[in-house]
Amino acid sequence: MVMESDNMDNREIRDLLDNDIQIVGDQQEGLMHDKFIIIDRSEVWTGSMNYTGSGVYADNNCMIRILSDELAEAYEAEFAEMFEDDHFGPQGGVSDPFPAIEIHGTSVEVRFAPDDRPEALLVNLLDTAPAYGASEERLGRIQGVTIEDKGLSLAVHYRRAPEKKKARARILEATAALGPVRLVGGKQVLNVLPVGAPHKGLALERARARLGCDTAVYVGDDETDEDVFALDQPGQLLSIRVGRKKSSSAAYCIRGQVEIDALLRSLLAFRPGPAAARAEAPREAGAAQALAAA
Repeated sequence: MVMESDNMDNREIRDLLDNDIQIVGDQQEGLMHDKFIIIDRSEVWTGSMNYTGSGVYADNNCMIRILSDELAEAYEAEFAEMFEDDHFGPQGGVSDPFPAIEIHGTSVEVRFAPDDRPEALLVNLLDTAPAYGASEERLGRIQGVTIEDKGLSLAVHYRRAPEKKKARARILEATAALGPVRLVGGKQVLNVLPVGAPHKGLALERARARLGCDTAVYVGDDETDEDVFALDQPGQLLSIRVGRKKSSSAAYCIRGQVEIDALLRSLLAFRPGPAAARAEAPREAGAAQALAAA
């Protein structure tokens, strides 16, 4: 347990110490205000609530419970800085294993003040906010263009634009006002993301690390899948694009979505196992035979 040194003389804390609960004080002037609990390395409790009688039963506070192994690992690294290394405040350093993670489809950035300097991130958000508003207003005036706000990114659709080339050119002009952003094309859509934002390639790497997988098979048909296809991992990644595209980094391609089921059946048939089970695999035109070099 880590806590504010000024409160080490409280009766409840003395009771814990008397029962051999190890407690480390911060020994610094700054207030220990980051209240969190890590449970079973899989969930985090955090928020404004103090873990006291008045904090729980009398004061107006909030407590958030988040189930995420990666978030728990990030918080555990922060705890270790204080509990094991006795590093508090600015001397803590940046050691979070997952500074940007995904929780139920939402990207979450983990920053601990003051050592992770969250003020720099806030300043950047404030600096880009006026440009975002201006760009959104300009985009809204383009016929047939709609903006999908995904929270940490934008999807600008121009499928309904009568003149798609002109609409795309005006979208590019408007998004240029946002400053340094990453644009990812799609099927009549442009995705606008912050530079350095997590992508599918990073998500695959994290999933493999968590599951302990040496090899992965990845099939995709979208421009955002190119972040996976671009990973240079011979023998560890089988990358397959749905639909041929000369500029794709995928190693192989299949003709269409209908061949994915045949591909999966072929892969299952190749798995080591009883000969009888392999013989039961459907004898159709397997996608493994239909694979073509991209």
